[in-house]
Amino acid sequence: SISANICEGASQLYPKKYFSFLNNALGSCGETEHWLMRCRDRGYISSMEFEELSNKAVEVKKLIITYLKNIAKENKEA
Repeated sequence: SISANICEGASQLYPKKYFSFLNNALGSCGETEHWLMRCRDRGYISSMEFEELSNKAVEVKKLIITYLKNIAKENKEA
């Protein structure tokens, strides 16, 4: 749902709604990390697969946080 939240937010009329949906996407990153841990713990994925996917989730989270900070900064300057 990360990309779905970003797309849904991008189609909103008001910038504050877009920011809110980006924040939802950030929450979905946390949810993804949770499910990855559950999958690893139940043996659905190996520890190596978990590490690879978890690292990607962290990278996506960092990108969204950076984007949110940039949007907040732009709105303060406007």
